[in-house]
Amino acid sequence: MILSIFLISLYILLWLYQGIIFISILISWIPSAFNTKLGMTIYNVSNWYMKPFRGWIELGIFDFTPIIGIAIYQFLLQCLLGFI
Repeated sequence: MILSIFLISLYILLWLYQGIIFISILISWIPSAFNTKLGMTIYNVSNWYMKPFRGWIELGIFDFTPIIGIAIYQFLLQCLLGFI
């Protein structure tokens, strides 16, 4: 019972963090979005996970590696959901 409550809470927190990662990816398309206080906060919170994936697949000015990062994150969330 306590373990399942912990796992559900962990899943919800990680799901919310995934939303922060998505927001970070979306505002990265806006040139000066990270110059704001909110933009820097979102970048700093999401950067520790996304940083290792940056620069793997680049075509010109487009960086497609967030897709890899999100896919791995989704896989881990689904594995956690399997334990609940």
